[in-house]
Amino acid sequence: MEKLIEIARSFGQKIQFKAYEPIEFFCSAKEECEEKDMESTAKKLIHFCKTMVAADIHVYLEAHPEVQYKEEIIDALTGENFTKPIQRSVEQNNYEKNTEYENN
Repeated sequence: MEKLIEIARSFGQKIQFKAYEPIEFFCSAKEECEEKDMESTAKKLIHFCKTMVAADIHVYLEAHPEVQYKEEIIDALTGENFTKPIQRSVEQNNYEKNTEYENN
């Protein structure tokens, strides 16, 4: 019998809906497997964590109808972009739209 190895993976996603009010969603999972199954187990665990984080974010968005940019956030939860940070703040977005930057 092969030696069992414990594989642990975690995934977190922080979303900033308002200035200074980030919300972090996090999942961690671990499993023991044989050495030959390490790679497939690691992939399975990270997929599980990402799926759970995405589900939690969807639940949060459904419970908070006041959140703007829902479509943008949901789009960011799918595909390869899911590993990139989701940062959208109403105040930040309005500031960026209404501010001209000058090079001194």
